[in-house]
Amino acid sequence: MREYRYPKRNNDFYLDPDIYDYCVKYARMLPRWEKELRSAEGDRREELQNRVDAIGEIAERAAGGVVLGDYLLKNVAYGYKLPELQAAGIPCGKNGFTRIRQRFYWELSQAIK
Repeated sequence: MREYRYPKRNNDFYLDPDIYDYCVKYARMLPRWEKELRSAEGDRREELQNRVDAIGEIAERAAGGVVLGDYLLKNVAYGYKLPELQAAGIPCGKNGFTRIRQRFYWELSQAIK
């Protein structure tokens, strides 16, 4: 079974399943890019920094602030599950967080077109 569910067609943040999968994989590259950024130089460093910054900005915008944005990044980029985030004190419920995550992937898809 898949780790996540696709947004339904009547959802405000609906994406084609292939695009949604691409966005999930793109976001999960963040830890690798951060690690590579430490030793990168020149144009490659700038490219990686732009990607890392863009994902952070999109997470913050989708979540409506830094606090939820940090929890969102832990989920979409680092693989933390919702129960782990709830144990850490995430200030919203399952349905609210699911909507925030779907908005994140929708906004990410718009940014990486």
